[in-house]
Amino acid sequence: MAGNGGDSFVTVFGAAQQSFIPSIMKHVIHSIAFILVALMSTGCFGPSEKGRDFSVRETRSLVQGESTKADVRQLLGEPTETKQEGEIELWIYKYSMAHMTGAVVKKMKVATKVSVVSFDSEGIVQYAEIHSTSQSSTAFSSGIDMDSYDKAQVSVGSTTPQEVMEWLGPPQTETWKMPNTESYSYNDGSKVLTFNFEGGLLKSVEGPE
Repeated sequence: MAGNGGDSFVTVFGAAQQSFIPSIMKHVIHSIAFILVALMSTGCFGPSEKGRDFSVRETRSLVQGESTKADVRQLLGEPTETKQEGEIELWIYKYSMAHMTGAVVKKMKVATKVSVVSFDSEGIVQYAEIHSTSQSSTAFSSGIDMDSYDKAQVSVGSTTPQEVMEWLGPPQTETWKMPNTESYSYNDGSKVLTFNFEGGLLKSVEGPE
């Protein structure tokens, strides 16, 4: 019962998210900008946070066509905000954090997370998506070495997310879309390398050869 019409529901939601997701991300970027300005202007070195933190793993445990609002609330807590798009109800979770340390060489850590979960009229999850970014850097280094993995070992259809993290560490930007599509992006300050996965296996690589 819960899964009936799921494909058409996701198609409708897809059209809605094209205009909605960018506005969410823009809001989070603005939030981070205000946090950074506050840190630098006040000289505060402690962490500054906005919203409730949540994990990508928690969002990924949701099951399309089965998970309920109660399940989402148990995993992620109360949403930052909600939206109604026709019969589609959207729960949006937003979190941002900035932390600056170091008296001489300052080190900055910035993290943002945005998750959107959509429900049908019966309150059953039909779609979920999460965008997570984490950047640690100093004035001299972004902390990522693009040459720290063997390009010859990368194989479409067999390389896994775990293997990529063994080569390059946790991604600076991670995107996951229900049911099982994800992307890992790395930025060394001059170029970006993105690994796209589907069903837990590499689908494509975008970036420098």
